[in-house]
Amino acid sequence: MMRKERLLAGIGSATSFHYSCFLRHVSCFLVREVIVIKKLLQLAEMAGNRAFLYRMLASLYLREVCVEQLKAMSELDMQGVMKDMGLDLSGEFYQHPVEQVVEELAVEYCRLFIGPGIHFPPYESVYAGEFVAGGGIKGLLWGEAAVEVNRFIRECGLEFDASYRGLPDHLGVELDLMGQLAAWEASAWSEGDAGDARMAVELQSRFMKDHLVKWVPDYCQQLAGAARVPFYREMSLLTKDFIMIDMERIEELLRLDLPEIKDKLSLAAEKSAI
Repeated sequence: MMRKERLLAGIGSATSFHYSCFLRHVSCFLVREVIVIKKLLQLAEMAGNRAFLYRMLASLYLREVCVEQLKAMSELDMQGVMKDMGLDLSGEFYQHPVEQVVEELAVEYCRLFIGPGIHFPPYESVYAGEFVAGGGIKGLLWGEAAVEVNRFIRECGLEFDASYRGLPDHLGVELDLMGQLAAWEASAWSEGDAGDARMAVELQSRFMKDHLVKWVPDYCQQLAGAARVPFYREMSLLTKDFIMIDMERIEELLRLDLPEIKDKLSLAAEKSAI
């Protein structure tokens, strides 16, 4: 074989070898990326589910249950979802006429959260006050907690519901805030932006530690003990359990070390275009 032919053959062999190595490298890279992308999509789904539950609970604390909400809850699929979440209502709850149940829940809502008489105002500032002998709580509206929550909401660049005219440390507002942060997290995970998702998780962790875990579990336990209607008893216990479980879940998320998939995919696209 002529020197030139041997040289070309050698170059061909070397090229094939390097090309094979390149393909194996790309294959491993793509497999790793697919695994991480699947993980990010799972995290996005989990965050979306958490956002849904936070917002559903928030709506039940902010105002009386309306006919539309109750009809939605009465659907078989929704009954299964709520039961899976721990909101296991009695069969009688679904068997009575909707209008009758709505009226009963409205009366119970006013008795528990508004008064008159011994009641449980759903405000962090009030609950941070002293317990009164015989039940109930003595505290101040627009206390330090309300100021801190209001500042935190503005700091996150979030806003109150346009229809809300109450105080910022209402339990429903605090739960809705967590729902907004979880929705932000879900959007970031789905876009492959692990950095933005982590920021949302860190804000959730901070708000959870500074506010929710400090008063909501004890508050909900007292509320469950005072409730006369199964709906509000189950709802308060679900809220308590969810807050404690979600605190652990958030801490687990903070320990994750996921790469910035969005940047990697962008870099890969640029290289393939060269």
